[in-house]
Amino acid sequence: GGPMQILSRLTCLINRHRPNRRKVVWTGKQFSGRCKHCGHTIMRQGHRTWRLDPATVRYGEPETMRHSRN
Repeated sequence: GGPMQILSRLTCLINRHRPNRRKVVWTGKQFSGRCKHCGHTIMRQGHRTWRLDPATVRYGEPETMRHSRN
């Protein structure tokens, strides 16, 4: 990683995400995808505005950490 990767992760911490555009899907109500920097599920809320999907967020942990716990 370099300075840009660090900056990208910091923007995720303030809930400003960037989707992996090849994998964005239309749910019937809005666009959904995964952030290409942190991997969280995100929903499109406006033009170039992506935020975490509240239904998938618990404890503020990255999803990859959650699956390793019992």
